[in-house]
Amino acid sequence: MPLAERLIFIDNKEYFIDAALNAQTLNTKARGKNHLSIDFKEVIEGNFSVSVTDDNYNEPGLRKDNILSSFLLTSDIPGYVHNPAFYFTENSSSKEALDLVMLTNGWRRFNWKDLTQKTKPLYKDPGYISLSGQVNVRGSKKNFAERELLVWVATSDSGRALEMVKTDAEGRFKMDSVVFFDKAKVLFSDVMGDKSKFLTVKLDTDSLYQTFDLPALQLPNAVNTNTSLINNMQTAYSTYNRSSGVLLDNVNIAGRRLTLEELEKKYTSGMFTGNINARTINLTGQFVPQINIFEWLIGRVPSLQVRRSSQFFDDYRLYFRQQPVQLFLDEMRMDDASFISSIPPNQIALIKIYPQFIGARGNNAAIAIYTKRGDDLNEEMESSGDIVDYDGYSIIKEFYSPDYSTPPDVDYRDNRLTLNWQPEMIVDSTTQKIPINFYNTDRTKKFKIIAEGVSKDGKLLMIEETVD
Repeated sequence: MPLAERLIFIDNKEYFIDAALNAQTLNTKARGKNHLSIDFKEVIEGNFSVSVTDDNYNEPGLRKDNILSSFLLTSDIPGYVHNPAFYFTENSSSKEALDLVMLTNGWRRFNWKDLTQKTKPLYKDPGYISLSGQVNVRGSKKNFAERELLVWVATSDSGRALEMVKTDAEGRFKMDSVVFFDKAKVLFSDVMGDKSKFLTVKLDTDSLYQTFDLPALQLPNAVNTNTSLINNMQTAYSTYNRSSGVLLDNVNIAGRRLTLEELEKKYTSGMFTGNINARTINLTGQFVPQINIFEWLIGRVPSLQVRRSSQFFDDYRLYFRQQPVQLFLDEMRMDDASFISSIPPNQIALIKIYPQFIGARGNNAAIAIYTKRGDDLNEEMESSGDIVDYDGYSIIKEFYSPDYSTPPDVDYRDNRLTLNWQPEMIVDSTTQKIPINFYNTDRTKKFKIIAEGVSKDGKLLMIEETVD
């Protein structure tokens, strides 16, 4: 059993990818074309990113933190580390200083006894987005235990997904390997019809949902302020502000309810579109007091009969002129009416009733029910379920880089601070370099080039250079 331990950092560079910046064509003239590359000195497979910025608008010197110091130092030790990137430079005193950080920090990670006995990984990363948490009956401490839970995910791009999960004895649930982008509304609801419970859901944190505390903003002292950088930034802002146009007065936009034509265009497709014989019911912006949509339809549509064979409002049969009705949910055929009855009525946007429909059995009657999407779903109405806002994966957007090989249609002053940004560059055994092609702005004379990333075998790339 160890009685004492002393932590050291063996910086043998085995984590480092050997690469170099190669400037084939360097052009600091206004709107001149530049061609550079990151050349690897060994066969590497990995994912890397490159940025090119105007160095006159960066803090002087190297960055205080980078991929090396973040992965290998600050993410593993508690407390504040001043200028962590310094400890990974070729400075003659950096190794001795790093040893002092290890000696005084009090870093601990392993229980030696457990480490020698356990051979399996101590942690397994869940696949994609993992939604888990605990469901309680609203207004009480009672768990929503061992019950079916309807989970509805609606994103801003009108995407939606339905899934049924079951809670355990403590009211906990888990959904793994969920994928969606941008901001989403996640609705959790009971499926027991009029016996549904009002729920409160508390989600666990995961790799996307958790928050991180940012350090307090440290304003520089007047003595240490870089005057030229501040003047450059103020001049750039003033130039941008003068060229951005005239600020308009406030514009008031009055909201309105969507028309049937707009709803048809937004929700329906294929053989569900149009149909002069169909009756269309618009439920957007309308409050439905009934417990489900079938109860609301009773007595509102001539020749439509809604029968239920259970006192729990979960076994429905629909008939139109004595013929059975085929149900569709978001244009998907549904043979189980109880599933539709579990959807809160205020989550339904549109209903189309067809006396005869080619997609139904025997060309009989059909009812198509469309659930709300995007902004329509975001309307706040009373519901027995609980709605949670959740930020999914970020939508990938291509960085705009002008092409001055041909004159632009509109002449303007190019004062970009970021000249090139390639967030995902895949390198394999056939391409042992990262190309960097961009056009200069109208004023840049020095380029700050930063390339970082991780190889397939876990090695790290970190290049930070200024060229002029």
